[in-house]
Amino acid sequence: MKKIGLSWASVSSVTHKHLDHLGGFITSGFRSSLFYNQGWGDVAFFESVLSSIMPTLREKRLGIPHHPLLSTSTSFAQAGGSSQWHCVGMQLHAANSQGASMVLKESVFPSHPKIPDIQWTAWKRPVSALPLGNSVRQGFFREGTFESPAYEALKKFCREDLLPQESRMARFLIASPSENLDPSVPFVVLLAGTGEHTYSRRLRAIAQPLLSQGIGSIILENAFYGRRKPLGQIGAKLFRVSDLLSLGYATIEEARALLAWLYSHGYRRLCVSGASQGGLHAAMAASLFPYPVAVVASLAPDSASFVFTKGILSNNVNWNALSADPSGVCSLPVADAGSTQAERSVHTCRSLCSPQQAALCQLQGTLELTNIENFPLPVNPRLAVLISGDSDAYIDRLSPDRWKQHWPWMHIRQIRAGHVS
Repeated sequence: MKKIGLSWASVSSVTHKHLDHLGGFITSGFRSSLFYNQGWGDVAFFESVLSSIMPTLREKRLGIPHHPLLSTSTSFAQAGGSSQWHCVGMQLHAANSQGASMVLKESVFPSHPKIPDIQWTAWKRPVSALPLGNSVRQGFFREGTFESPAYEALKKFCREDLLPQESRMARFLIASPSENLDPSVPFVVLLAGTGEHTYSRRLRAIAQPLLSQGIGSIILENAFYGRRKPLGQIGAKLFRVSDLLSLGYATIEEARALLAWLYSHGYRRLCVSGASQGGLHAAMAASLFPYPVAVVASLAPDSASFVFTKGILSNNVNWNALSADPSGVCSLPVADAGSTQAERSVHTCRSLCSPQQAALCQLQGTLELTNIENFPLPVNPRLAVLISGDSDAYIDRLSPDRWKQHWPWMHIRQIRAGHVS
């Protein structure tokens, strides 16, 4: 844009929206590579576990049992039955409901994340370390790997298959203004947005400018992306709905592990940030970290539900595959005709709607698992910033209001921008 004498700020909101729709149209044109070509996957596992440890989610999803370990419901059976859940430990079955829920929560989201055992490469200057040419000149760069805490947790449930072999080792790049550990240096953990398969964009656009200000970055390569992408997956088009939940869970736990590593080395000026999907994951990771950490969420939805059911990405979903998969069962609160919002009853969508409408209903309900309302406030909620685009066609226009409602101390900055532009 600069070459023709314009800036994004001078572009009208209508143009920004058109650019968003154009981006969605281009990606949806490749019909052979849609999201969820293989159906739902094991969403029942995540629904059962998360509904048991998140009170707000349990209240909203009335069809999910209070505690799957003490239940023989359909959801519990779909999640694998008692033989698989037995891996969590016999003590859970002997505990009361509240105690078992707390033990389960520690298995899924430990209150104090484990410090990862990182395998490091040597420090390198950027031109020799990465294929970035002369666009990155300063700072010291080092890549690290460690076993994903999500994989370790899923093994306790005998559900390690939910994280594919390629995704089980977390990968990240650290960009530091100093070759030595220096706790006085502020650090930002940068999480990937949808389709960010490498470090390059975040390195050029964010980490390098921060280095010039004396701020270090850790750039996480998401599970299911880049070198962690499962064999046969095309781009960011996940095979199953449960893959999106696995991706989010792995990202949150790996971000918390990296924050814990920084904290263990004396770093206290910490931030976790991301754009779009990465911004939502950043907020979730911060909300579950036991110490104060800043959050900068850019163009981030408050939930993935609208994004995949009503936003532009809904055109990239394989609705035929979801409607044909019998493992999708929807039990979402639906208002009766003439009833008030408070007077709701639960209906099964498949008995009321067409198969594709039922699939949409089910996906809306399932992706409520990703709603930021289900997560607690961070230790210091005043250290949170949401950057919102006034012409974003991927995200619900009311999303910033819901962020503010749940995180009332959050600073919301609206800019003239779409999601793509």
